Amino acid sequence: GGFHAETERAYQQGLIHAPYRRADPHAELLGRLAETGVVGGVTLLLLWWGIGRFGWTALCGEPASAWASSAVLAGLFGVLVNSLNADVMNFRFVWGGLGLLRGLAHS
Repeated sequence: GGFHAETERAYQQGLIHAPYRRADPHAELLGRLAETGVVGGVTLLLLWWGIGRFGWTALCGEPASAWASSAVLAGLFGVLVNSLNADVMNFRFVWGGLGLLRGLAHS
């Protein structure tokens, strides 16, 4: 919860420019670590590990299911790459994709 105090301190020391003075963290994992500590970072990594696990299960399923699963996984992989620069866990289509993947993994 001290992220904004740290950015203000960095601004006062001349380490960052004014537009970033009150900016929220934009890297998903680093932001989670800054806001919730190691426990929050580990839970985020476990979530993405679970996504990969369910994705692998769905890919090994029926051919039609594997095709749909690979499409959803490709989209989620793109989001994972984008998480280096954005807070992607607030994107609704991520949760929609996770729901689809979960359904495909157990169909």
